[in-house]
Amino acid sequence: MLLLGIDLETTMADASNEGTRILEIGAVLYDWDLKQHVDIFNPLIKPYGQNFHIDSFVTRLTGINMKMLRDHGINIKVALRKLIRMAEKADFLVAHNGRLFDKKVLIKECEKFDLEFPEKFMIDTLVDIDYPPTCKYKNLTYLAGFHSILPGGHRALSDVMTMIEVLKRYDFQKTIKNTGKVKIKVITKNPEKDRRTAISMGFKWDRHRRYWHRKYSRDEWKEVKDKLTFEVIVEE
Repeated sequence: MLLLGIDLETTMADASNEGTRILEIGAVLYDWDLKQHVDIFNPLIKPYGQNFHIDSFVTRLTGINMKMLRDHGINIKVALRKLIRMAEKADFLVAHNGRLFDKKVLIKECEKFDLEFPEKFMIDTLVDIDYPPTCKYKNLTYLAGFHSILPGGHRALSDVMTMIEVLKRYDFQKTIKNTGKVKIKVITKNPEKDRRTAISMGFKWDRHRRYWHRKYSRDEWKEVKDKLTFEVIVEE
């Protein structure tokens, strides 16, 4: 079984902001049965797109600056294509806060270059692992210390290595089951047209955003999605 651990360093910590660009990719293809890394990809990315700007907080945190990117970065499209090939080989993706951040950024950036990131099951080490009550925080630096893992700096590759080591400390099958319990939000695309059907299926009306919505676990959603008779938007 192959896992692909992914971490991105970006210009800012907001996945939905159009100004967010990828600075560095950390990707490790990990053979779970052999307990070995079988492919490692860790490029810096040359500045791309309009108004490319690194938030000063990001530079302080990671040490990445514009000179590093210009001197040592590779083309973003080349990097994304390599990452896509790695993801196609993997049985599962692994990331920390990946469903809310890394996955969204990757999909958004791939779309800019007419690329499609593979739809693979993602294990999120932030929320899918049953950490003990004594584990007070879930950031990777704390988790490294809590699990006696030698931490690296806050860079993409060291973060991936940490999350894989953390994942190895827990029952893998139980973690996989936990991913099925994650709630996803389903929103109607045409609230007026779909009102009656949405109500019959237990959707609730958000009077501020003006749409019908309902939360399902991943397992519930697998059972329901093909039965819907109206278009929806799915938010993880």
